[in-house]
Amino acid sequence: MNILYRLKSHDLEYWVGLLGVAGLFFCTFGIFGKKSIAHAGFGLMAVSLLFMFKSLGRKFLRDRLFLLSLLFLLFLAVRSVMAMFEFTGHMISIAEGALKLLGAGFFGVFVFAFWMNRARDKWSELLLVLMAGYLFQILRQIDWAHF
Repeated sequence: MNILYRLKSHDLEYWVGLLGVAGLFFCTFGIFGKKSIAHAGFGLMAVSLLFMFKSLGRKFLRDRLFLLSLLFLLFLAVRSVMAMFEFTGHMISIAEGALKLLGAGFFGVFVFAFWMNRARDKWSELLLVLMAGYLFQILRQIDWAHF
């Protein structure tokens, strides 16, 4: 009965935040070895952030660092479009590079930094999970038949 009360006592934002932090740990564990685990963790972080975005939207719009990063994102997008019109022969490679820059350079860094900020008191555990993932990758590559 006590467990059910604890489950009901937290709101949806708490559980979504917990899933985002779990995604951070999955992404950190799989970052060296199993890319599928890292991608699943990143996806979990991104979906959790999208669920929380409605309640955090006003807070983001008041944050100067977020607004500065949005301006940088806009600069990258405009500059990429200008470069595509300037170098028409390389339009596809410029578009691919721009998508990588915009996706990884802005969205990926923002999502990862947001959840690292939310899990500020868990950084030592996060480092242990990172090292465990690295050890898992080393153990997975050992040829155990010749051990």
